[in-house]
Amino acid sequence: SDDGLDAENLRAYTLCYLAWKTGMRESELQGLTHDCLDFKETGETIISIRRSWSKFSKKMNETTKTGKTGAVPIGKTGTDLIKAVMAINPYGKKPKVFLFFGSEQDLPISRESIRRPLQNALKRAIGIKDPKAFTLHCFRHQANSEYLAAGLSGDRIRSVLRHETPEMTQNYSHDIGEYRDILEAQEKMEKLIQI
Repeated sequence: SDDGLDAENLRAYTLCYLAWKTGMRESELQGLTHDCLDFKETGETIISIRRSWSKFSKKMNETTKTGKTGAVPIGKTGTDLIKAVMAINPYGKKPKVFLFFGSEQDLPISRESIRRPLQNALKRAIGIKDPKAFTLHCFRHQANSEYLAAGLSGDRIRSVLRHETPEMTQNYSHDIGEYRDILEAQEKMEKLIQI
């Protein structure tokens, strides 16, 4: 990319951006392959969520954590990031190639390759001294809360995030007002990288 991001940072940034905007789980993002992406002429992309990567068996699960499939849209910024990652993928653009590619063709990006750049960005951009408590899963809570603040119904949020129960969706809901500082920090982080 033009901003000098290396492959590891571009992959991690894009993965975090998608986690934040879509609420996808880490294993679902790791399991994304090119055939899960439906690029629209309008500039958006529909992401099909139907598989996940198992951190335990180190293999692809043909289902998600809850067994529920779904689809979620991502806007132009996310689409541009996805295309930037695809452009640097050393394994090509075949349908079953991992979007967030790893060190070998049959492996997705490692958890460490996600967390290290994220933690470094949190330290550098907003001065968090010990960012290890902030995981990719925090973005799932953020997406849930932002969807709620935008006026989506609990049922709609539950269907997008593929929660098992309404109670789970409620557990993920937080008053955005109490997270204003986090939202401001995210804006600062976004400004660090212009794609």
